[in-house]
Amino acid sequence: MLTYTRDRGKKQTIWDIIDIPQRGRQLQEAIARGLPYSTFLRIARYAEMTNAELVGLLGISVSTLRRRANAGKLSVIESEKVVRLIQVINAGITLFDGSKEKA
Repeated sequence: MLTYTRDRGKKQTIWDIIDIPQRGRQLQEAIARGLPYSTFLRIARYAEMTNAELVGLLGISVSTLRRRANAGKLSVIESEKVVRLIQVINAGITLFDGSKEKA
């Protein structure tokens, strides 16, 4: 799935924008370490959702999110949920021929 940036037409995937590996061993290792809290913030920004909306969608409480922000990373289970959400968003964008707005 590709999107276009303003940077000389450089194509970037949602995975590039969110800054995590798309698949394979690197992704599994990132999940096992716990994704950085900044990944949560990037997906919220990309999906144009508030933190409250995203925690509701992921099934994470606001107090847990605060703890993750302080720790700087998500748990393994939360990381898996974030990756699944990114996969769903990516599938929607692919379905609509690369249009994030339509997805």
